[in-house]
Amino acid sequence: MADLFQNKYRIPSARLQTYDYASQGMYFVTICTKFMQHFFGKIISDQKTNAAKLDPTEIGKIAELEWYKSLELRPDMNLDIGEFIVMPNHIHGIIIIGKNDFNSGENITESNRNSESNRNLESHGSTDAMHRVSTQSASPIQSASPIQSTPQSGSQNTFAPQSKNLASIMRGYKSAVTTYARKNNIRFEWHVRYHDHIIRN
Repeated sequence: MADLFQNKYRIPSARLQTYDYASQGMYFVTICTKFMQHFFGKIISDQKTNAAKLDPTEIGKIAELEWYKSLELRPDMNLDIGEFIVMPNHIHGIIIIGKNDFNSGENITESNRNSESNRNLESHGSTDAMHRVSTQSASPIQSASPIQSTPQSGSQNTFAPQSKNLASIMRGYKSAVTTYARKNNIRFEWHVRYHDHIIRN
């Protein structure tokens, strides 16, 4: 549902408002193409293995390449990459933000952790953005380091700066793929937003 802000309607942020997305931890991310168009390729059957796989388009290959470039482009954020996959009209990936000079906040309090975790599971990571199916694995992914956050008294995310966090990584990634498409006259557009799930343990 859209909110009215400065006489204009806007969709409320999908981010967890009291969570610092620069915190060290693991984040499961889904980014869709605009109108769920199959820009990245099509699913075909592999005759050798009898399994389905993506036959990527040029922009589909770039979508994978640019994801892994995030590591070398942001060495100061101490990033690591978990599982990643390109689908015809969306990508799924795990980004791991390690301890760095931009995320030295205190751990979130236990009471806030429980309430925020439940709210986050309800609003973020329990379903696939495209298919509305569960994205929970049978065994939880183990984080190499505890997730940190700073509790806030209000409902708005007031953490700063906003240039060394999950959103900045996603902006850079989406921009790189879009820039390649435009330079090479490839019809392509991302959905405006992305979906995230904070992997708690």
